[in-house]
Amino acid sequence: MIKILAILLTFLSFGVLADEVCQSTDSSFVHQVCYDKERAVLRLLLKDKFYQYCGVSPAVHASLLDASSIGTFFNQYIKGRYRC
Repeated sequence: MIKILAILLTFLSFGVLADEVCQSTDSSFVHQVCYDKERAVLRLLLKDKFYQYCGVSPAVHASLLDASSIGTFFNQYIKGRYRC
């Protein structure tokens, strides 16, 4: 229950982007991927906290979702490259 509340509070702290589309993953590290194509904003639920990345192209978003390992793709191509 506490973990669910922490996830909800983290989510609310970023706010919901108007055109954001979210989907759950099977990844043990990246639990949810949310993307706003108009703003090029990617939000990821990593373990139990949302992180926001700006300037992420639709191609990078699609590649993340198509990766054989979403966590590995995140570490190689997103982490440390897109700041808001």
